[in-house]
Amino acid sequence: MADQESAVDYDKLLKQLKGFFPGEGLNIESVKYDMNSRKLFIKPEDFLPYLQTALLDEKLIEVRFDYNDNPHFTRIIDWPAKEKENASDEVRAASAPGAYFQDMTHITSLPMEPSIGNYHIKKSQSVVMRFFTKSFAVELCTTFLRTNKYENLPVLQFQFPVIGRLLKGEREYRAKVTKGFDLKVHITGKRKQPDIMTDIINVSATGLAFSLEKKDVNNFLENETRKLKVIKDGEELFKVNAKVRHVSRIRKRTSIAYFCGVELDLVTQSMTREVETLLATVQRAHLQALSGLSRETGYNLIS
Repeated sequence: MADQESAVDYDKLLKQLKGFFPGEGLNIESVKYDMNSRKLFIKPEDFLPYLQTALLDEKLIEVRFDYNDNPHFTRIIDWPAKEKENASDEVRAASAPGAYFQDMTHITSLPMEPSIGNYHIKKSQSVVMRFFTKSFAVELCTTFLRTNKYENLPVLQFQFPVIGRLLKGEREYRAKVTKGFDLKVHITGKRKQPDIMTDIINVSATGLAFSLEKKDVNNFLENETRKLKVIKDGEELFKVNAKVRHVSRIRKRTSIAYFCGVELDLVTQSMTREVETLLATVQRAHLQALSGLSRETGYNLIS
């Protein structure tokens, strides 16, 4: 630990941190504590598990730049790695998802939503990317480099992160519904609108999010109550009322996706247990999927 402290220029690191987080009242002692407790990391190789996880788990990334509290959203995507002049195992490694992270030069993302952020970020001085795991929020400090194209798709490119932070208790954990996990929600229509059956995207202890088609987006009003039926493998698990918290959009590789987040009205202990059981089931399936990806790629993915 003493060797680690002597190798770090804490004055420089503190100055960098204040540039990314100017209102946090940081000081040398707090920075040393966070480095020694591994809540703060700066070695390029230490970023790899988090970037690989964000890519392969298709994490929704919050992007804040120049101290702005209003987040924009994107996803980290793949990019061709530099060609190696070595043996065939290097060639195979270069074809692995996220192999370009090993170059430690940049990270690539889809354009952001709301789309106005793609204009403003070009003039930004600092960028903080954030995504969530089961245990903590991961923050990656970087700067904007350039716009580019990948397979005729417009993309954004950022400097390889210079500082990473792990923060606990930043948000309620939301378990992602993995591909192949048949979990749907039936929403009763209001104002003479038809009922909707759609896929659930994620589940928390007090809420869930579900996908929407563009034609249905304007049918959901913030803070209104909707009646839901949660259905797994074709069988109804429970009925619950829920309050609409947001309707959002996010870019996919070739399209725009829409989703709605709701807060569940858990009026009884029985209902709370139903949701907790569902959350545990979704979480197990997600962890199994991540474990499978770890075995396939050899990456140390973060659950």
